[in-house]
Amino acid sequence: MTALASARSTSSTSGTTTSNRISTGNSPGAGEDASRSPGAHRTDRADRADREDREDREDEAQRTTTTTSRERRARLGRHGTATMPCVVWSFFLVGGLLSVLGLAAAPCAADDTVREWSMPEGKNLTLHVLADNPYGAKCLDGSPPGYFFRRGSGAGKQAWHIFLPGGGWCASADDCAARASTAMGSTRPWTPRRKSARRLAVLFKGILSPTRRRNPNFHDWNLVVPLYCDGGGYAGRAGWRQVNESTSIYMDGWRIMKAVLSDLMDQRGLKSATQVLLSGCSAGGQAVVMLCDQVETLLPSATVKCLMDGGFFLDARDRNDKLRFRSLVQRIASLHQATGNARCGRAHEDEEKWRCFFPQYSLGYVASTIFVVNPLFDYAALSIGNQLPNKTSSIARCLHDLTVDMPSLTESIRNNSWSNMTYKENSPCSEDEQKAVLTVAGVMYNEVKALVKKERRVAAYLLDTVAHCSTVYSSWSKIRVNGVTVRKAIGNWYFDSDGSDESRFLHP
Repeated sequence: MTALASARSTSSTSGTTTSNRISTGNSPGAGEDASRSPGAHRTDRADRADREDREDREDEAQRTTTTTSRERRARLGRHGTATMPCVVWSFFLVGGLLSVLGLAAAPCAADDTVREWSMPEGKNLTLHVLADNPYGAKCLDGSPPGYFFRRGSGAGKQAWHIFLPGGGWCASADDCAARASTAMGSTRPWTPRRKSARRLAVLFKGILSPTRRRNPNFHDWNLVVPLYCDGGGYAGRAGWRQVNESTSIYMDGWRIMKAVLSDLMDQRGLKSATQVLLSGCSAGGQAVVMLCDQVETLLPSATVKCLMDGGFFLDARDRNDKLRFRSLVQRIASLHQATGNARCGRAHEDEEKWRCFFPQYSLGYVASTIFVVNPLFDYAALSIGNQLPNKTSSIARCLHDLTVDMPSLTESIRNNSWSNMTYKENSPCSEDEQKAVLTVAGVMYNEVKALVKKERRVAAYLLDTVAHCSTVYSSWSKIRVNGVTVRKAIGNWYFDSDGSDESRFLHP
């Protein structure tokens, strides 16, 4: 069993914004509209969009009324100061985990609208900063949101790939305030430098690569990577909040995505798209479930499909029989006033809306076509879920110590039985800890299998490795399940090259 590395970051340029309104509605389930004509389906989309557009306006009016007066009284000077010193961070995003690549003190960039990186392979990236966007959306620190953009070419001119990067969440106001001073809570640190361009070139691998050899299906598509700067999984609606006398934050994830999609429609040509792939890694993968139907509703004439990579976080008991991950998600949902997938949110009372952040509960409400890519042994999920107190390398050693081959291990997971396992005395994990890890893998396998069986629009690819996010590394062309690489499986799924039941659920 091998441990996979994981990387993710971004790059640069600009754009003005317009007031195109984005619906947050969700299409009906596949079972609901199977007998309807395409025209009726589009009419239903428009009706839902109109109804939920009114809800959006009411929400915006209430938010503006409640926050503007407080901002006048307590707005911090740092939110409006473009030249103040700040710390510039460049990150590898190991899904929801961060490790610092570089650190340097530098002046913050002004709130300019275009910043461009000249990339080594000639495929330049631009960062579009959405100052004065019509939704009033802001990053945690009050700076305007933005997105990285790479223009498509050739056959990919009208094809779009929107990728949502991960980076965990902040579950308390103090945590969000700390995050606001980093590149995960602000657009100010993102300034073009030669070193950062080289780092970005290294990080744009796998499904983000601009080269045909590494990314044969999507290399020439328009690529959009929103900056993940809200800490609430792109879902927050809480808006402005004062943390203490000297600090305030904005939790605007939902408005940020509305602003990004609006700008793409009006300024970049998304409205003419014929093919769209919405994908994401880790917290970004989880957000795909929330946004998938919204994007499909926005583009009724395009083929829209969604890919969730490393985002199948489980609501499961940990090794101490606690629902630790559930508690974390409940705090995030409460702090950011986030509801996840809209259709799921409407089906649950306020105190139960946190369920819509867990794919095992929310995927059944998604009407769009979606592909789940996830390792059975997801080290980010295992760490956050408190299944093992050890580091990633220890998780790999723990599982490697099992004296069963993969077919036997897979059978143990499926049957929830470990009678064929033996343990080494020098293992970094106890027998109970090893069983806890396998239990989580078994729950994931069963949950995904049930979803694929019940929902024809859901397909899945489960890896037997210790990893987190599998599409954004060069190894996506090497990892195989039943002889099929991650890259090949995604291509087959998106372009319907193989619609057999066997290809809909690839697993060890």
